[in-house]
Amino acid sequence: MASKARPEADDKDKNKNKDKDKDKDKNRGEHDQDRNKHVVRQVFDDLFSRGRYDLIDKIYSPNCVVHSPGLKGTSLNESVEEGKSFRAAAPDLRMTADKIEARGDMVTVEWTAKGKNTGRGDGIPATGKSIHIRGRSTFRLADGKITEVTNNYDQNELFKQLGVKPPKQ
Repeated sequence: MASKARPEADDKDKNKNKDKDKDKDKNRGEHDQDRNKHVVRQVFDDLFSRGRYDLIDKIYSPNCVVHSPGLKGTSLNESVEEGKSFRAAAPDLRMTADKIEARGDMVTVEWTAKGKNTGRGDGIPATGKSIHIRGRSTFRLADGKITEVTNNYDQNELFKQLGVKPPKQ
């Protein structure tokens, strides 16, 4: 009888170990998601709102692909230049991450952008008008860096608020 009880105990030990491994994986996944959310929050707090472009290499993978309305290409460098142009056009630009959700290697942000167009940017003269735009961005991360971004916002609404026609592509 004692020999039959031991395999059951071994099975219980194996199941306990499997449960511990699942808990470790879950904790690791939650840690990665928290880290990814932190990286993406830096995009809004430091890059977009403070113009801290010196952090690009820390936040983005060098081969990051960016999809955005009106963006002529998909390279990170083109996107950075567009961001700098926005900041030149609205030096007081504030982009707020209103809601951040992480699932696996993806982070989705619903955001708000506010600022006053007092400078020239992307061929658009200063209008003195304020903007208030809402959008959504989805980020894919690997090893703590952003590898792909898809931005969605109503670019026509932006131009409408500024009272200008969109530049020709």
